Amino acid sequence: MAPNVVPDYAGLILYIRDSDRARVEATTAWVKQVAEGAALATQTSSKVLVYTGLYDLLPNTPLAARMQEYLERIGVPAYTEEEQAFARELQQNIGVEPKGMTSETHPLGDENFLMGASTDVGDVSWNVPTMGYGMPTMPLGVAVHTWAATACHGMSIGFKGALQAARALAWSGLDVMTDAELRQAARDDFERRVREHPYVSPLPPELKRPVGIPEWLDEAAIAGA
Repeated sequence: MAPNVVPDYAGLILYIRDSDRARVEATTAWVKQVAEGAALATQTSSKVLVYTGLYDLLPNTPLAARMQEYLERIGVPAYTEEEQAFARELQQNIGVEPKGMTSETHPLGDENFLMGASTDVGDVSWNVPTMGYGMPTMPLGVAVHTWAATACHGMSIGFKGALQAARALAWSGLDVMTDAELRQAARDDFERRVREHPYVSPLPPELKRPVGIPEWLDEAAIAGA
């Protein structure tokens, strides 16, 4: 309430992001130490609640290699000149080189490639072999979570990207269902990666239900509805 008065209660919400789960956990431990230190300095008490958590995406080489074959066969969407002009205008408005939409399929990266994003697919990938596609739905140099990206996602550029990704996923999914050798190779690769680092829920055992979800929306209320 005032800058020169210690309140009876103060709360802070933090998100910790890093390249993998181990680094996030290390920083989380550091945050807890910071809170304890602040409590000692002010002769108060502190509590740190880890109420959510995500794992990084665990790649799978056999699945990635097979999916890359379909990605190169299908290619990126074919954009009209009108769509390319729209993309270049967006790029000019945000100050990046007006190259328009990409026309190339990127080669398969190595296992150290990191995708900067937050997704609960990461947790899935640590429990079962998982792989996905990335398809262009915004101009080169345009970042996600921007008005320029949203402008593309809501028009034909975004629709074409979603449709092209669906095609590639459908072909890949068919192979997973019909190719036993691919499934075994994917499973072997997965087991190798998690052997020394098995999945452990990032949530503490005392957290019994999601934070911020209203009581009427919990499982018991839904079951009794």
